[in-house]
Amino acid sequence: MDLSQDIVGEGAFILNVISSDHPVDVTITVYYNSSEAASLKKTISPVSYKSKGTDIAFPFNGFVNISGAVVDFTNIGAIKLEI
Repeated sequence: MDLSQDIVGEGAFILNVISSDHPVDVTITVYYNSSEAASLKKTISPVSYKSKGTDIAFPFNGFVNISGAVVDFTNIGAIKLEI
């Protein structure tokens, strides 16, 4: 999967939150292959209900390598979302 195509204007995953009444940790991990991965964790503050939600950006340049070499966003093999 090639994520280098700048489809959101800033090279980021966008998580749309409709509402949350407690802070929650969200981690996105991307895997280039079985030995190279990077992740970005954010704590999402409580969000009042909005019919269109609130966009939370996870910019690609904020991801930190957790194993192996620098992850290549032009060839991602898997994406994991942890809430």
